[in-house]
Amino acid sequence: MGPGIESIEAACRQANIKRIARSLSLECRWSGALSSMYSVASHSVVVSFRCEELALLAGHSVAAAKSAALHGLMHDAAEAYTGDLITPIKDAALLKVGNRVLTWREWEDGLVRHIYRAIALPKMEAWEKALVDRADVEILLVELECLTPHQGHGLGGPTIDTDLDTEGFTAPEGWVVAGAPPEEAEADFLARFEELR
Repeated sequence: MGPGIESIEAACRQANIKRIARSLSLECRWSGALSSMYSVASHSVVVSFRCEELALLAGHSVAAAKSAALHGLMHDAAEAYTGDLITPIKDAALLKVGNRVLTWREWEDGLVRHIYRAIALPKMEAWEKALVDRADVEILLVELECLTPHQGHGLGGPTIDTDLDTEGFTAPEGWVVAGAPPEEAEADFLARFEELR
């Protein structure tokens, strides 16, 4: 398993935005347990808009809101190289990387740092990280309402009934998400990236 891990890390060190957009546009959220195709790229674009809105509502400048939005867009970029794992697996997985044992999330954070360096993105500030995390959960709740059968109750399997802590979060009022063909999701992701860059 070591060489595979190393090759993923090497790919992230040479990341490019077109590869990320393409891969994320073909990766379905929720391990595909949705009523229609909804890609990680589409999710990332929606999270980006929610980050921008939250930042502006909190009184940040337009420039700061755009920065937060860029981090929201890129929050799942490592999944272009690893795939979208469901939360219970991400929370439980351990990886041997060289002489170290890392949690999945520690390893994924390292991949994101490689990607940010490769694409020359600014480091995420603590307030931006908190805002991205909030937007991610809020949009997850919107996805549950819009994309799963039976108004958010999912398909009853582990891909929907995650152990995610959503207490204290609500879906933002008036937000709706829908799937898009991969080519459209890819184009939307790239257009949003160019707008925010």
